[in-house]
Amino acid sequence: MTGMVSDALFTDFDGDGWQDLIMVGEWFDITFFKNTNSKFTKWAEHGLGASSGFWNSINGADLDNDGDIDYVLGNYGTNSLVKASSDFAARIYSKDFDNNGSYDFIPTVYYKDNLGKPTETPYHVKKSRPHQGTERISKKIPVLPSVGTRSDG
Repeated sequence: MTGMVSDALFTDFDGDGWQDLIMVGEWFDITFFKNTNSKFTKWAEHGLGASSGFWNSINGADLDNDGDIDYVLGNYGTNSLVKASSDFAARIYSKDFDNNGSYDFIPTVYYKDNLGKPTETPYHVKKSRPHQGTERISKKIPVLPSVGTRSDG
């Protein structure tokens, strides 16, 4: 299991009276651990298949009043604006850009510009006008790399 655990839930998912464990996190499958006489072992018979994602929450309750626990999981999924790939990575630039003694964080993603070319853009800019947001932020923070370039520092 790789990635960072974001949330976990102790719950009796198999109905045997023992509190089992379900863990979710960033960039790994939803992971089940069956409690067998106070020993947890990874349990793969859950039927979910590959579920790797950017999972951030899990909770359980009997939502449909049928006597068993139903699970609701939250993730940052395919409906988000962040669409990273090996060619067009999501990045975070961090530095004390305004010299006020605290780090500033600027997440960037790639949006298509007016010509359809993928362009690195600050994440918190309206998708329909990425070039306008980049111009604004570049004026305020001139050390931010030019749009479409890569920064190693």
